[in-house]
Amino acid sequence: MSWRFRNLFLLLAASADGLMFKSDEVTKQWDTWAFVENGTYYAYYLITEESPGEGFGVATSPNGASNWTDHGYVWHGPAWEQNKYWQGTSSVWRAADFDKTGRYLINYSEYLPNNTQRITFAQSFNLLNWTRPEQFDFYFYINTTYYTDPGRWDTIYSVPQLQPGERDGYPRLGYWTASPIGGKGTFGFGITQDGYHWEALPSPTMLPQPIGAEIGAVEWIPYASGKAGGAWFAMLGYGWPRTMLTYSAPTAYGPWWRAPKNVNLLNGSCYFLRFFRGLKNELLVTHQSWTNLGTHNAYIAPYKGVEMDDEGTLRLTYWSGNEQLKDTELQPTPTLDPVVQKLPYLNKNLTMEERSKGVVLEAVVTIPTAHEPDWPGFVLELSGDLAPLAIVLTPGGEEVAIGDFLPQSPIPYSPSAVALPTTDWLFDDGASRMPSRDAALGGSDIRSGGPGQTSVAKLAHPLDSQGHYLASVHVCFQYVAGYGCGPQAPEKKGSTVTLTLLDAVNGSRVADVWTSDALNNYSYDVFTGESPPICGGADGLAVAHSRQLQLGLRFANNDCNLQLPMRTMNASVAWGAVQPQPYQPSAVPGVGVTERWTRDLTLGAPGERVPIRLLYRRDMVEFYVKDYVFMAIDIPPTTGRIGLTAANVTSALRWWPMALPGGNFVQVTPPPGPPSPSARTDRAMTSSGREEGERGGGYVKF
Repeated sequence: MSWRFRNLFLLLAASADGLMFKSDEVTKQWDTWAFVENGTYYAYYLITEESPGEGFGVATSPNGASNWTDHGYVWHGPAWEQNKYWQGTSSVWRAADFDKTGRYLINYSEYLPNNTQRITFAQSFNLLNWTRPEQFDFYFYINTTYYTDPGRWDTIYSVPQLQPGERDGYPRLGYWTASPIGGKGTFGFGITQDGYHWEALPSPTMLPQPIGAEIGAVEWIPYASGKAGGAWFAMLGYGWPRTMLTYSAPTAYGPWWRAPKNVNLLNGSCYFLRFFRGLKNELLVTHQSWTNLGTHNAYIAPYKGVEMDDEGTLRLTYWSGNEQLKDTELQPTPTLDPVVQKLPYLNKNLTMEERSKGVVLEAVVTIPTAHEPDWPGFVLELSGDLAPLAIVLTPGGEEVAIGDFLPQSPIPYSPSAVALPTTDWLFDDGASRMPSRDAALGGSDIRSGGPGQTSVAKLAHPLDSQGHYLASVHVCFQYVAGYGCGPQAPEKKGSTVTLTLLDAVNGSRVADVWTSDALNNYSYDVFTGESPPICGGADGLAVAHSRQLQLGLRFANNDCNLQLPMRTMNASVAWGAVQPQPYQPSAVPGVGVTERWTRDLTLGAPGERVPIRLLYRRDMVEFYVKDYVFMAIDIPPTTGRIGLTAANVTSALRWWPMALPGGNFVQVTPPPGPPSPSARTDRAMTSSGREEGERGGGYVKF
């Protein structure tokens, strides 16, 4: 079963720290922001138990990675308590009179019934206890000279006007999410002399064209190489699924240009990046990530560093302070388990307690060439009927990919017809594996995706013709039609199945052999049994190809998707005479790629050695290559078994338990429901580091 298919996995945890921290004191949290003072990291989190925001809590740590103390709910928003007006996220800075009073300020927005927002302030003298005295009994309202009312007016992030790269100083410039008149973009912009009386200024220009997004934070960043100068960078939350876009400017006043490289600074199961300054004034990034229970089952992710190269491209990096996530290194280092023959798992199987604490794995791998089938990285065995999940470095050293790990044993040429195994499949574009509709018989079904999708299931056994024509190919299957379809809904257009031959290396179409009629006579929800066998194929073919072929089923999901039980499927091929064309078999990757990330940099040439790092706790994963962050994702529950996808080119493996609380957690998988017409079984961003898909920014951050 493809890892992309998500049942509802209910995690009942004894400890709620997530990958780094999640509060035990509240049931839901969302945005996070941070402040460092007196050797202590203050990690704030927006509480969202009943709405997009009722207040905030805070946790503290001496090192920013472990030993978190949760102080719980420290601010109950008055607007929520009195009027059920939800509040937005926040940020913290020192007041102008800090040297005399020790006063800290926090700002936050309030959402009003007329679909608009206003900003107000609270104060603290210890960063834990917050009040809103009479002097703060006012609001910073939308300035209608420059901005639309009703509209966005949400959460100021501020920087010193005259000291770029510093945390403290006045006057301060502020950036927030706003609705400039004329649809001129995203930026609210202003200045303050004391930290809480603000003057709105015209919105900076966005180029090449304005977009609607959410301002996360803005800072000046120097070149990492030591080259003189630097640039201003803004991190903008955008679209659904969520991504963080990068814009840069030569001055704090703009204009703000969309980044030509690594425009998606971070995406996956994560959102709303915010800058903050560390113990040594180093610039760090905080963000939330979420579990497969949904977005507001979020946690504070490990902090990230930042790096701008000489071309002006911003990237996130592994923060050295995260070494504090590591507990005592596991000795001896796990090695390949000789008992497990099929897949290269290590001889260390994580218990529930160990998965609850989390692990850090590091290794050094060789960048593969385009002709190597074994792409280096890690593989995690997933629970139930899910295929193992691979996280790998792809050939060329520019991308990280994830997908089903199914080392593909070929079907060699035979002078006689060959029956093909029909239980090992790879999936593209929404197709997946799921438990059989006929639970009494068990096994797995191929799910064809959602209505309207065109998807593919590929048999994970390349056809090695050894230079012969493919003369015959046949398939038989049974089916049920998706929810709301079947004979009781004859007006709905059924899906079709095409038996196709694909290039086994790149998945391109070589030849279509047969297409079924529209299939809508046997219902999933009004279930009386699966259809009789539907058979198709062709004899007398003469398909020649320069390398291995792969049998595929392409689904044109019209109004009704399909489920095909694997237990009753049959497929066969037969070869003919030697083809005149040259035949040069190629290495077929053992990973059915479902998603790729690039950070628009070359990590090295094929054959070079590079370090990789995996952070894994419960159902959350972060992956790094040469200390660059490639992605932060949620995955279905695992069995606790971890392996190496290419052990022959992997060395210097090291393993640390995380220095975070443990506690057993129970994974409950409810019985599968019917396929939903709106179900998403694939991630919407398939080139995650490169294109965000230009989906419009939503009004409320969910």
